[in-house]
Amino acid sequence: MANLELSAISRQLLSLANPDLPLVQREQLTQIFQQLFADLAAGHSCSRVELLTEKLALNPAQIQDLLQLSGLVTLYSSVPLNLQATPLSYLALASGDLLYISKYLAYELDLAQQVSQLASGLPNGAQDVQQAACAKLEQLSARENKPNAEQLAAIIQSSQQQFSIITGGPGTGKTTTVTLLLWLFYQIYGAELKVKICAPTGKAAVRVRESIEHSVASLASASDLGISLECFALLLAEQTNFGTLHKLLGYLPQNIYFRHNAQNLLEVEVLIVDESSMVGLPLFSKLLAALDPTKLRHIVLLGDKNQLSSVEEGYVFASLVNLRKISRDHQAYDLFAYHEKSLAAELVTSNRNQGEIYALAQALLTQDAALVAQILATGEQVKLYPAKLGQVLNYLFTREDNPLLNYLDSAQLVNEISLSSIKQLFAQLNQQAVLCLTNRGVLGCDNLNLQIERRIKQQIGHLDTWYSGRPIIILQNDYNLELFNGDIGICVLDGDKVQIVFENGRQFIPEVLPAHSLAYAITIHKSQGSEYQQVNLVLPEMSQANEGTNLLSRELVYTGVTRAKSRVTIFSSQDLILHAMANHIQRNTGLSNFFKLEE
Repeated sequence: MANLELSAISRQLLSLANPDLPLVQREQLTQIFQQLFADLAAGHSCSRVELLTEKLALNPAQIQDLLQLSGLVTLYSSVPLNLQATPLSYLALASGDLLYISKYLAYELDLAQQVSQLASGLPNGAQDVQQAACAKLEQLSARENKPNAEQLAAIIQSSQQQFSIITGGPGTGKTTTVTLLLWLFYQIYGAELKVKICAPTGKAAVRVRESIEHSVASLASASDLGISLECFALLLAEQTNFGTLHKLLGYLPQNIYFRHNAQNLLEVEVLIVDESSMVGLPLFSKLLAALDPTKLRHIVLLGDKNQLSSVEEGYVFASLVNLRKISRDHQAYDLFAYHEKSLAAELVTSNRNQGEIYALAQALLTQDAALVAQILATGEQVKLYPAKLGQVLNYLFTREDNPLLNYLDSAQLVNEISLSSIKQLFAQLNQQAVLCLTNRGVLGCDNLNLQIERRIKQQIGHLDTWYSGRPIIILQNDYNLELFNGDIGICVLDGDKVQIVFENGRQFIPEVLPAHSLAYAITIHKSQGSEYQQVNLVLPEMSQANEGTNLLSRELVYTGVTRAKSRVTIFSSQDLILHAMANHIQRNTGLSNFFKLEE
């Protein structure tokens, strides 16, 4: 949201304020509105009043009085049960005062109510069937360490809760865990169980489907233990069982609401939401409002709590991971005896990689500056080069066994478009990726894409806009075409006909596509939900980053590094990476005050 837009919104809100306010107070009110909308643009769901006092040189009482005089705010001294119809809401809480656009407070209150209700619910499956099925999983774990101890604990915990969370970094086996959890659900509730598996983007939805297919195939050896995988046949055969959250809820053109809502509930018994950290507050709230708690047996959120937060406002997944449910011991003589239980099961053992990439990711999270510096200086899987345009381009085009040029060579050889050839092409494209901090600047996506394509056209001798292998990324949702922001397409020339193919096999001519851009380089934000064999991470120096400097954070570097399976090449400086590591982004939210979790 640009400053001009913020000013326009602030002026519009100011026009609704008490017209008798003196000029000085109107100017102060404008500053408060500007900061509130700036916080929203940065992803916060509210503004912390203590930070407003620092920025505006007003004390909390002055801010409170000024807002009340404006006639635009309702003051609440405790968590409200019902909201008044004012544009703004001021919460005076023991943990600190918060200022909300009332719509966002409503989202958080509704979400907290839904989660509190679901978290208190208990599954009603047959206990003897569940115990027998869990015994088979324990046998499999003892024999093959799949599931490992962490994964098995997560499966058992999630099967005992109506609302549960499984969090873990790349390679910790979230897909294996949820596949076996689904198998357990099928044993308990039967083969006709209505299951939906969703993700916030089309790309993530495709990936979770493929991951579950691979996981099912890898469990074939368990048949001798009585673990039959036939229950997955119906799930995988029906395309509509997998998709985006927007598709699940039923997108309505030109509308912020969905076909499924509190008045038209979803018909689903088990809902799995992958990449949950990417889901913003408004969508999360609308999703939970559309669930029928009397029919829903389980909702399971999957994600990495250490990744970047959603592009939309809110800090939902991280807040949910930190939730604790209070269980009171009614048998104890001490009426206040209780223990706390997390709704989240955390997977920490990486099965994919215990090498330098894993070590660097963990060192970033624990802020181990010495280990980060050591890996950057001496690593084999991790390399550090200066953030220079020439350095980046030379590395991309002059390496031996060059994955970018190998991909382009493969694309020129595609002479028939089929699902098989499309999947092979995407597998080649995902051998490497260039991930940037921002779109702007010399080392931003826009310029890097232009420079990379210029060299590629020279290399393949092609002057036209479209050529086989040209990758693009969708920049805005088109619900009619079912193309979503972040989806990747690849150009394939079918004779004289230009086709843009997507990973799910769908094809379009370029003219019908929504807004899109080249995708040789994409932002780290856009890469969430994807994995690549090799990642080239471009983090320019502070003077080059412009407005992107404020984006540099521990979560951003961690997300970029953990997209890689086998190699990370970082174009930056050690000082910049250590600066980012020290910058932990925690968004303003009141969610932790609103939950009522007790059993």
